[in-house]
Amino acid sequence: MIRNFAGIPLHSTVEAALRSAAALRVRGPVDTHTLLVELMRADTSGDWSRICLNTGSIDAIADKLVIDPPKHGAWYWERVPLTDSCALALDVAWRLAHRYALLPIPLGLVVIGLVADDSAASRALRDGMAPGELLTLLQTDVLGTTLSGLDGMIITVLSEARAVQRQRSASLARPTPAAFGSAAAPPLSTRRKVVTTAVVTAFLAALGWAIFIYEEPSKSPKVPSPPKTFAPTSYTWKPPPSLTFNPAPR
Repeated sequence: MIRNFAGIPLHSTVEAALRSAAALRVRGPVDTHTLLVELMRADTSGDWSRICLNTGSIDAIADKLVIDPPKHGAWYWERVPLTDSCALALDVAWRLAHRYALLPIPLGLVVIGLVADDSAASRALRDGMAPGELLTLLQTDVLGTTLSGLDGMIITVLSEARAVQRQRSASLARPTPAAFGSAAAPPLSTRRKVVTTAVVTAFLAALGWAIFIYEEPSKSPKVPSPPKTFAPTSYTWKPPPSLTFNPAPR
């Protein structure tokens, strides 16, 4: 089973019903019961009157308290989360469409996929009807054609889809070993956060050290220079020369 059903060719009415169901299931994945009701409301070409005679009106079906098994294996259609039962139903419809060359997948075939398993949609529609009778009315009144050997084909494709879904669920439940030891490795997002934090911390530390080195000389106090000393000039005192007066010649 593929994890994302965005690539499968669905009829535009089915796509509209999936988006409508997603709007109603804002806080959880789209289940088979919600999708069934939205398919019935979006269907303009099928005839649900004979089915509703046994199961009640669309509103009565919508009010039934039926739920899919509480499992969610991360199945999506265009970012719309799906329950495991809803994903299984789309996979069954996809396989039946290939077997009978019905592409894009019509609304009636999706409904047949919804009731192929013991899902919430199946319990809502089979209330008061035999499985064979329901399958016949879905072909003639909703799908608009009778598919040869559909009973046996549903068993085959349902078995294939279940096997792939079990394999997918087992791979999701298997723990991923860490690089060292037996503990599970942290998610990739967590590892990226750790590496980013370490790089930013190292960068800030280097930046702070560079600023410290640059500003430290300017912040250090200047040591005053010692005052200049002037050595005194020594002078040697000498007595003035003596004057000798000689008598004038006569």
